[in-house]
Amino acid sequence: MNTDVALSGPANALRLAIDVEALRGNWRALDQLSGTARAGAAVKANGYGLGSRRVVGELLSAGCRDLFVAHPLEASELVDLVDPAMLSVLHGPLLAADAGWMRAKGVRPVINSLRQARLWLDVGGGPCYLMVDTGINRLGLPMSQLVIPPSGFSISTCCSRISLRRRKPRRSTHGSYRAGRMREL
Repeated sequence: MNTDVALSGPANALRLAIDVEALRGNWRALDQLSGTARAGAAVKANGYGLGSRRVVGELLSAGCRDLFVAHPLEASELVDLVDPAMLSVLHGPLLAADAGWMRAKGVRPVINSLRQARLWLDVGGGPCYLMVDTGINRLGLPMSQLVIPPSGFSISTCCSRISLRRRKPRRSTHGSYRAGRMREL
């Protein structure tokens, strides 16, 4: 047995270096590509494991003003760092307490269902985003449930996820080729 190795202890933990200039540059490039629309940034899951506070700070310095988290708890970790109106919660209010907290803090919910719309209205409503399901079975109201919103419901932006399919034929599991279907939005 090599006692030198045994006595030296475990190796240092691995470290991740973040290229903050690349982070800022990537956001700026996407913002330019967005034309007259404003590009936002998803900083959910602790900034995708990079540290949400650090990532948000870098994005703010690049000019980002629209930040998206998944859940209210993630927003609560950032409200002291940014104007709460810059934060949007993608999964919307799941409970009445979530809706009340978002309303009190000024955090914008993304409404994904009629139930969430009711939760938001029950606490007084206000600015929100509306997620529309465009057919890829993610979060959002199906087109059949879209209605004219009642007063107190202030939708500032409609969001959706768009899925692009390959246009060239794909091999099926039976060995023959079939064309991928494109659905017009």
